[in-house]
Amino acid sequence: MTKREFGFNWKTKRKRYENMDGVKLNNSFSQLRKWQKERRAKRKDLSYQIPQASPDLDYLHRNRKEMSITWIGHATFLIQMGGLNIITDPVWANRMGFAKRLAPPGLDISQLPDIDVVLISHGHYDHLDFPSLRRLPGAPAIYVPAGLRNKLRRKGYREVEELSWWQDISRDGVTFTFVPAQHWTRRTLMDTNTSHWGGWVISARGTDRGKTASVGREASPVVGEACAQGRESSLGVEEACVQGRESSLGVEEACAKSREESPVVGGACAQGRKSSLGVEKAFAQGRESSLGVEEACVQGRESSLGVEEACAKSREESPVAGKAATLGRTSPQVVYFAGDSGYFRGFREIGRRFNIDYALLPIGAYEPEWFMSTQHVTPEEAVQALEDCGGQVMVPMHYGAFRLADDTPKEALDRLHAEWQRRALPPERLRCLRHGETLRSR
Repeated sequence: MTKREFGFNWKTKRKRYENMDGVKLNNSFSQLRKWQKERRAKRKDLSYQIPQASPDLDYLHRNRKEMSITWIGHATFLIQMGGLNIITDPVWANRMGFAKRLAPPGLDISQLPDIDVVLISHGHYDHLDFPSLRRLPGAPAIYVPAGLRNKLRRKGYREVEELSWWQDISRDGVTFTFVPAQHWTRRTLMDTNTSHWGGWVISARGTDRGKTASVGREASPVVGEACAQGRESSLGVEEACVQGRESSLGVEEACAKSREESPVVGGACAQGRKSSLGVEKAFAQGRESSLGVEEACVQGRESSLGVEEACAKSREESPVAGKAATLGRTSPQVVYFAGDSGYFRGFREIGRRFNIDYALLPIGAYEPEWFMSTQHVTPEEAVQALEDCGGQVMVPMHYGAFRLADDTPKEALDRLHAEWQRRALPPERLRCLRHGETLRSR
């Protein structure tokens, strides 16, 4: 996908970005007025605040080895990975519109270590706050969605890269991939959807599915995508294993045989989501009744090129090309920061392409659902998104800092915990952080 720059020019038609499948949002002015009228009739208890932790500042300043996630508030995280200090959607504003912040940030900007990379999910004010961005310590590179770079350049930021969906860029062995979300954006009356929106997958070298490190791939797909998708037609692993292998009996027969004898391998190709099996287990079960996906790929390489060669190359460079190997490592190194999103099929697509350890998913700003559903997931949908993307651990976000809709932080958490219990999910897979709390992965 070729990158383009869209400058501001009243005489030219500006590019407008869209959601997957052309999904439109129901946020017309008449609908907004209806919501505001409904909102005035509600009485909500906003007394509950997200608890504050005492941040371990010494650790955060000296840590250059471990992967850690510190929740500052809303969609702002300090993520440490591969020796880099990464900030997502930096917003330290005390107000959002006319409403005061519900709880203070977990860290003050002055307490941060020098920042190396800033990730922006989209241009809404609760995700992109220029006063906060200017105050960040260090001289960070800023990675933004397509269409947003020129705005930052006009404000004096020079080290800015913009990415389209599925593009990635690497820095010091850490790869940042911009992935889809279902949302929208606007900062003025005239710039609705003139920049894109999405989430970010952050992975240290050698930990994502067969992906090799490189900078700013524009037209050529990453190896991980080649293994997982069949790329241009956006096929999943399962279809990619079948396509283009008419002359390669090893792969096709192995995949067909394994699915006849054991449905688990097919589930492994699709992340094992529906049966909630870990992929490591799925691969192990599948190999008892068949050659297994990885061995099938080896056989097929003698007569098929392209994707098979990419898989071979990735395995030579990284011993963790398979999901089972990824889950077996002791230091999880793949983080999915979802940004803002309604529920959509893109969560499953992201799960097919990446082996996600920690999924940072929004749970707030969903009420009223008749107005918000296409742009913000409910807590129940956030849990389903976790299952879709295959994340091992969920870290909820996008609640407790600003009152953007009618739901309260307590309501969001209560619904999240109720859904977790209803599904009988392991409690260790849910990490509800306090503001300023650090989740460490050794």
